[in-house]
Amino acid sequence: MDNPSEEVLNQLAQHHIDYQLINHPPVYTAEAADKIYINCHFGHAKNLFLHDKHHFYLVTFHDDHQLDLRALRKALHANRLSFVSRDDLPKYLGIKSGAVSPLNLINDKNH
Repeated sequence: MDNPSEEVLNQLAQHHIDYQLINHPPVYTAEAADKIYINCHFGHAKNLFLHDKHHFYLVTFHDDHQLDLRALRKALHANRLSFVSRDDLPKYLGIKSGAVSPLNLINDKNH
């Protein structure tokens, strides 16, 4: 995220949520993120934006875990899950590839 959404920062401030803002280029792997966050002491997460034929899912999990897509599909009662294309990320979350975060949901005006 080149410039964090002012709306997100306003929401964090309005709800008195402490945060640390770290500007960095998009990252595509946990290993790349580790290089950026080398002196930071917080939990690291992986964020995936997935979809099936009818629904979209933003999935967040600890970065030292492997996501069991078969178990997730079963839990969601989905036939097939795919990554949302990088071309569709701006449309749904207002972001570029490599910047998926639960905070992006504020950009989803159509829910």
